[in-house]
Amino acid sequence: MNGRSDDQLRAEFRQRYARLIHSGGRAAFVLTFGTAPVVNTGTAFAERANRLLLESVPEIFQGSAQRSFWKGNNNGGDATGVVSVELYLFT
Repeated sequence: MNGRSDDQLRAEFRQRYARLIHSGGRAAFVLTFGTAPVVNTGTAFAERANRLLLESVPEIFQGSAQRSFWKGNNNGGDATGVVSVELYLFT
């Protein structure tokens, strides 16, 4: 997410979830993990992603429960700014 504008991320999310949009998928709940060395930064990445998911793909995310979490990277792993989304759909 680092260095990318909200508009760029919205377009990426629309593209990434296009197949789910066309199949009529709807999110029940979403767990989003923002990677950073400190809690506040990681949580802010996750909160930004959740906001942009809802704005860019309301067909999927409107009405879903969204939670933002921190994923530490002090011992290696994902780079700061990487966001992981766990999406749980209605069946």
